Amino acid sequence: ELPLPGGSEDAQPHGILTYTLIHILMAADGNMTYTELVKRIQDQYIMHGVAAPTPLVEGGDRHREVLGQKSWPDRSRLTLQMHLETGMPKVDAGRLHGIQPGCIFALYPPAGEANPDEPAAYLKVTRANQSYSMLEPCAYGDLEKADKLFLGGRLEIVHYDYGDMRLAVAVDAETEIDGFDVEAWRQKLAAIAARDGSVIRAADSVEAADWLIRPLEGGALVLVPSHGWPQSPEKSRGFGPVPADDEAEAWLADRLTRIARAQNLLKIGGVTQSQKEKGLFSFLTGNRDQGVKVELVRLKDEADSEGELLAPTESGLQLQAADLVAVKVHNKSREAVDVSMLFVDSGYGITPLFPSQDTVVDNRLLPGKSLVVGPMQVDDSSLGLEHLIVLAVKAQGTPIDFSWLAQNAIETTRSTTATASPLDALLETALFARGATRGMKMKSSSDATLKVISWRTVE
Repeated sequence: ELPLPGGSEDAQPHGILTYTLIHILMAADGNMTYTELVKRIQDQYIMHGVAAPTPLVEGGDRHREVLGQKSWPDRSRLTLQMHLETGMPKVDAGRLHGIQPGCIFALYPPAGEANPDEPAAYLKVTRANQSYSMLEPCAYGDLEKADKLFLGGRLEIVHYDYGDMRLAVAVDAETEIDGFDVEAWRQKLAAIAARDGSVIRAADSVEAADWLIRPLEGGALVLVPSHGWPQSPEKSRGFGPVPADDEAEAWLADRLTRIARAQNLLKIGGVTQSQKEKGLFSFLTGNRDQGVKVELVRLKDEADSEGELLAPTESGLQLQAADLVAVKVHNKSREAVDVSMLFVDSGYGITPLFPSQDTVVDNRLLPGKSLVVGPMQVDDSSLGLEHLIVLAVKAQGTPIDFSWLAQNAIETTRSTTATASPLDALLETALFARGATRGMKMKSSSDATLKVISWRTVE
C-alpha cells in the first residue's frame, strides 16, 4: 500500500493494484478486454517505477470486454459544473483520470448556443482530487481570462501538465546507525536536490519517496526503490552497497540523476500513450488502417526477415539472453515522420538504437513506407524490466532524432548533443532540468508522440 495519488494533499493509503485498476477504468474512453486491461495496469506500474509484482489475468473470458458483452454505451462528455460547497467551477475528472494541477481545459458553449465549436473560455486545474478537479478561468492562446462561464458547457483538455518530474528521495532511517550519520546524509541529500539543474528533490517522508537511501551496518549504503522491490538488502536489486564516505555523495547524485531521467522518459511515454487516440499518431493496434504502427518481433536467425510478432502474455513480454529481435515501424499515415528509437535497460541506461550516435542515417519515414531496425541480440549484461521507446515527430525541415537523450547505464558515464523538436522543451526539463516547461499542448502531442514497449529480460 502507498499514499495515493502521489504528491496530492489528500493522498490516502491504497493498494497499488486496486488504485491503478480504478484509475484505468475511470480514464478509459473506449472498449477494453481483460487482457488489455492487465497490459494497461502493467504499463502504469512501469510509469510509476514499480517493478513487481506483475499482475496477470487467466481464464476463458480474458479476451472479452471488461464488464460487458460486446461494447460499452458511449460515455458522456465532461461538462463544467459548480462545486456546491465553495461555488467554484469544477469538472468530474481528477487524478484517477490522469488530471493534475496545471492542466488546461477549453470550455465550449452548451448545445444550442452560438458558436458551439469555438472555445468560449479556458480554465486551469488548481487542485485535482481523486474523482474531480477544481478550476479557475485563465488566459490561454488568443483569449483573455473570461468573466462569464457556461455551466454545462463541454470541456476538452488542451494542455497536459506532467507535474513535478523530480525524483523524490528520502533517507530510510529514523535514528543513527553504526557508521552512518542519518542527519548528515539528509543534509547531503538536500544539497544534491538544491544544485542547479537537479532532477532530484528531498521527499518529506519515506512514504512519499520514490527511491530510498538505505544504510547498512558497518558504514555502507544502498540505493533502492521505495516500493515493488524486496526490503532486505541481500535480496534487493538496488544499487550498491558503497561505503558511506566522502565519495558516496557524488555516487548518489550521479545514480539518482540517471534514474530520474530514465523514469521521466517512461512517464512521458506512458502519459502520451494513455491520451485519446486521434490524428496522425495513433500508434495503432488491431485492424485500424492509419497512423504509425510499431511491432517487436523475434527472429529465428539473422537470415529471418519476417520474424514472429511478440504479443503480450498474461504476465507480459519476456525475452531471453541470446534472443534475436527486430523492431518494425510502419507509417500508414499521409504524412512523413522522423523516427527515433531508444532502449532503456534495467540499469537505467538510455541507448539510442536508431539513429545511433556514431552514424549518420536518414530517419525520415515517408507515407506508406516501413522501417526495420535489427537484427539485435539480447545480451545478459542487463537483466530485468527493460523498455523500447519509439519517438515519432511529424516531418518538417531537417530530420530530427533523439539520440541526444542517451545516457549509459549506472556505473558508467554519458554525453549529449542538442536538437530541437515539439517535444524538446518538455524533454529538456524532464531529463536535464533546463527550463521550467513541464507540460505540452495537445496540439503538439498530435505532431509528436512516444510509444513504449516493455519486457522482462531473463537468463
